Formats: sequence, structure tokens, C-alpha cells
Amino acid sequence: MIWSLVPEALPHSPAARRCDAARGRDEGPIHRDQEVPPTMLAFLRPRRVAALAAAACLAASGAAYGYWTTTGAGTGTATVASASGTVVLHGVAAAALVPGGTATVSFTADNSGPASLYVTRIHLEGVSADAAHAACTVADFGMPDVISNTRVPAGSSAQALAGSGTLSMADTGVSQDACKGATLTLALTSS
Repeated sequence: MIWSLVPEALPHSPAARRCDAARGRDEGPIHRDQEVPPTMLAFLRPRRVAALAAAACLAASGAAYGYWTTTGAGTGTATVASASGTVVLHGVAAAALVPGGTATVSFTADNSGPASLYVTRIHLEGVSADAAHAACTVADFGMPDVISNTRVPAGSSAQALAGSGTLSMADTGVSQDACKGATLTLALTSS
């Protein structure tokens, strides 16, 4: 028997029973336990029908997407800070000076700016003595330039710098008592 989805042709429908009766094949009333071909049951299960409909929708939606490739161009802007910033240098002598003696000076730097800065060289611009020792001859003190080559990160404080200086006090051969106990201030610059 050939099955079709037209209701008149389905087995046990009223139209099919009339056709069967006319042909002399009356099968009697329909019972729930009558067999329907397994292929028809598998095809008409609601879950299977829903799955087939979902698959058809997905296939159709996949074909609906497309795009064009192209090239583009444009411009943008950026600003670079005009000032490079400065560091604040600090130097501390490890020992008290005596005429003809030296003291090692270690350095730190503060960078309150928004960009990292680089200290290549530290230079002693000058020396001054505290007010109580105004008669001290500050020309007796000196220090050669110090090569540091240290990056000082933005926002850092008391960043240790590479390199140490050698501060010296000249022995002039005359009394240097005016400098005894003086607190010296070192004016430092960097490049």
C-alpha cells in the first residue's frame, strides 16, 4: 500500500474506509491497537517534525548572512607633552670631610611627573655652607661628574641612582677652621 500525507488517503480515515468497502476490503472499525507502519510513525513524531523545522530555519538563516570586503583609511590625533619634566636630585655623603680627605656621595631622585625621565650624568654646580659657617671657603670642595645612566620612573620618590660621587675637601696648607662642623649643601644638576 502506498501512503501519502493527503487525509483522504491515510489508512483508516473515513474516505479510505469507503474506498476499501467499495473494493470489498472492509477492515472493520479502527482500533487504537491497530498497527500503523513504523516509517510513518517515525516521520510524523512531533519532536522529529520540530527538529526538521528548526534545521530548515537554521539552514535558511545561514544563507541570509553575507558581507562585502573593502579597504579603508582615516586619520587620528595624539598629543605628546611639550615639557620633558625634571627630577629632584638628593646627595648624601657617607662620612664627614677633613682637609685633604674624601667622602662617597650616594644619589637618589624624585620624579613627580607623568613620564619616566633619564639621568645620564650628575654634576656638582656648587657648594654652600650653613649660615653659622659663612666664612667657610666653599671653593675648597669639589666632586667630578658622575655617570649614572638611570631611568627614573614617573611618580617615583627617592629612586636610587646608579653611580656614586667622590666629594673632596682640598688641603690648602692654611687654617680651614672656618669650615669645622659646617653643614654643606650640594647644588646638583643632571643631564
